[in-house]
Amino acid sequence: MSRDREPADDLFTTRVALGLRELDGREQPPDVSTLVAQRLATETPGAGRARIPSWPLLAAVLALAVTAALWLQNQGGSAAEGAAPAAPQDPKATEGGGGAASGPQVLRPTDVYLGHGYVRRDGAIHFLGGGRTGKGVDATRIDRPSSEVLAGFRRVVLGAVRSCEGLDVDGFVALSEEYVRDDARVYHKVISPGVFLVMQLHDADPASFEVLARNLARDQSHVWYYDRIQRGVDPATVVLVDDGRVFKDHDSVHYAYDEIAGADPASFRHLGSGYYADRHRVYWCMESVPGADLATFEVLGGSFVAKDRMRVYRSGEYLPRYDAASLQLILHHAMGFQILADKNGIHVNKQTFPRAKPGKVEVIDELTVRTGDLVLLVETSRCNPVTVYRQGGKLMAATPAYDATSGEMLGTITAEVTPAGLVGIRVEPLEATRKAPAVPSWQIDVLRNPDLVKRMVDAGQLLR
Repeated sequence: MSRDREPADDLFTTRVALGLRELDGREQPPDVSTLVAQRLATETPGAGRARIPSWPLLAAVLALAVTAALWLQNQGGSAAEGAAPAAPQDPKATEGGGGAASGPQVLRPTDVYLGHGYVRRDGAIHFLGGGRTGKGVDATRIDRPSSEVLAGFRRVVLGAVRSCEGLDVDGFVALSEEYVRDDARVYHKVISPGVFLVMQLHDADPASFEVLARNLARDQSHVWYYDRIQRGVDPATVVLVDDGRVFKDHDSVHYAYDEIAGADPASFRHLGSGYYADRHRVYWCMESVPGADLATFEVLGGSFVAKDRMRVYRSGEYLPRYDAASLQLILHHAMGFQILADKNGIHVNKQTFPRAKPGKVEVIDELTVRTGDLVLLVETSRCNPVTVYRQGGKLMAATPAYDATSGEMLGTITAEVTPAGLVGIRVEPLEATRKAPAVPSWQIDVLRNPDLVKRMVDAGQLLR
C-alpha cells in the first residue's frame, strides 16, 4: 500500500463510479481535477503531505476517465446536451440548474419528498441532491439516464451495468443517498463529477437489505462495500469500526475493499484519524506501524500525527528528528498539513521553520501562526514553511532549501519582502563555513508566488 496520502476520511475521497465517495461530511464532491491536482498528484519529498492507500488514486483517475468520456461523447451531440435547454418543455425543468442539474435542485410544491434527496414527481422518481443523469426535463429522473451517461459508466469504469429502468415507483424506498430499493430490486447510486447513475445492485435481496453506513450495506447473504460484494465477510456478524471505511466480522477485519492481514477482529479498534490498533500492534490504514508502543500510543487532535513514549509518527511513518516528550500539535489543517512544536523548534510536517525557537505560539489563522518576533506561514502548494521577520529595518522571509529527492534540508532561501515582490533572493548554507547549496529553481519560484508574497506583506503588519 502506498504511503503517499492521508486516509480518505480525514480529508476527502472523490465519490466516483468505482463506488468511492468523499468521507469528510461535505454533501457535494469538489471538482475531481482540483482534487487530483491538490491531493493525489505525486509530491516531492519536501512537500511532506500525509499518506493514503493507492485505491483513492485509482478511483480519481477513473472518475477523470468517466468525465472525459462523457465530454468527448457530448462533443458529437446537440448544443443543448449537458446544459439547460434553450426552450425546455417544462419551464420548471431549468430550476436550480436546468438540464445541467449540476447542483441541488428546487423542490416543487407538487413533489413528494422521499428522503435522502429523492422525490416522487409526476409519477417518476427524481434525485435532486446534485448532478444529472438524463437530459432536459429528465435530467434528474433516475430511471432515464442518457445514452451518453450510461455508455460512459459502462465503457470506462463499470463494464456491464443495468440502470434502474422499470423500477416500481409505488414501492420505491430511499434507504440512503447511495442505496434505494423497490419491492423487487435494490439499486446503488454511483457518481462522477456532475453526473450520476442509479444502477441495479446484483444479487441483493430487497426484503432483508440494510444500510450499515453510507458506503456499507448487507442483506441476509452478502455484505456490500459500495456496489461490490465483499466475499468472505459474514453479514450476520459484520460491524463498523469507524464510519464505514473499516469494518469487521467474527474472524476478519477489512479496510475498504481489502482484508487487513493478521488483524485481530475481537480487539481491533479505531484510535483516531487513520490509526487503528488491536491487541498486537498499531496500524496506519492497513499497514502496521513498526516500532510503535501500543501501551503509550496516542493520536494528536485527530490529525495524522501520533506519538508514543519514545517516537513521533506522521501517517504511520517514524519522524526521527522530533522529540516525543515535548511534542505539541499547534494546528491541523484540512489540506493535510500539521504545525508542530517540540524542544527543537517549530515544524510543518517534516520541515522546520527557519529561525523559529521553542516558545509560545499564537494561531493567527488556518495558515499562519506567530511566535515572538516571527510570523510563520505555510505555503499551500507544497506545504513549505516560510518565516517572516524584520531585520535591519527590512521585512524578510526565509524558507528551507532542501534536496528534492531525500527532503533533507540543505540551507535557507532568504529574500527581502516588498509589495512589488521579493528582492535579493539568495541561498545560504546551514553553516557559514560551507558553500551555498544548489537548489532547483522551482523552490525559489514557489517562494516568489504573488499570493504568497502578499501574505508575507500582510504578515509584516503583525510585526509592527
